[in-house]
Amino acid sequence: MQVPSPENTNTSFVPKLTLKDGLFASIAVLSLAIVWDSKILGQTSATAPDLQCTARAKTSQLLTASQLTELTQTREGTAKKTVQSRLPTAYCQLSNLSVRAGAVAQREVFQLSSSSWMVVMYEGDRFMGSRQVIQ
Repeated sequence: MQVPSPENTNTSFVPKLTLKDGLFASIAVLSLAIVWDSKILGQTSATAPDLQCTARAKTSQLLTASQLTELTQTREGTAKKTVQSRLPTAYCQLSNLSVRAGAVAQREVFQLSSSSWMVVMYEGDRFMGSRQVIQ
């Protein structure tokens, strides 16, 4: 049996990617996509003053983890009153937005933390979706 000499061995280092590395990269890319993909809700900036509220609530509460979970599991088309009954008072209202031809969307902002917000969109009396905005 012949043992390879040190001169003949390949000494280049090729890093092996683990499942943990792949998961981290996926989460990072997804996070960037969420932040950048805010045009559907009419947001171009994530800071609270730039949300350009048309009306602010006198008092508002933070959206709790259980309320956030329930909101993210709410199906599109659910009655607006049903969704609103599950949520605290909105932090503010945004200007109406035309997303589809002939449809006007109303948007409410809920505070998640000092640097993150949830924008909830309705068309008429129906829930159309939500999007997180991070400062």
